Amino acid sequence: MACPAKVAPTMRPPNVELVQSSHAAFRQKTVYIVRHAQGQHNVSPQFEFDPPLTECGLKQVQRKRAVTEMIGVDVVLVSPLRRTLQTACGLFPEHVHVVALEDLRERVEESCNLREDTATLRSWFPRVDMNLIEA
Repeated sequence: MACPAKVAPTMRPPNVELVQSSHAAFRQKTVYIVRHAQGQHNVSPQFEFDPPLTECGLKQVQRKRAVTEMIGVDVVLVSPLRRTLQTACGLFPEHVHVVALEDLRERVEESCNLREDTATLRSWFPRVDMNLIEA
């Protein structure tokens, strides 16, 4: 069973403020939940440490990119696993703020759910805000 994500008010992405308004447009947000594209661990009998997307997974991301460009996303919250970061960075345009949150990571202790260190992830995914994940 997955653990629910707990995002404390102090964990808001930078430059995001809470606005109180009686206007419905300011109170309502649409949330999309996206699973990562096909990862190496989905097709290989052996679990790999923090596996990347397969070629098929990369193609899945490319095919869905046009959809995400049309829906207008403000922020993307993503697990700090390589496959989820690849999916998020491939799906959403460069101007969309992408924030990695440790609480979104799968907790099943298999090697495919153990992630790279933060410095390595920062070098691979420089556009992702990794200030809220553990070193």
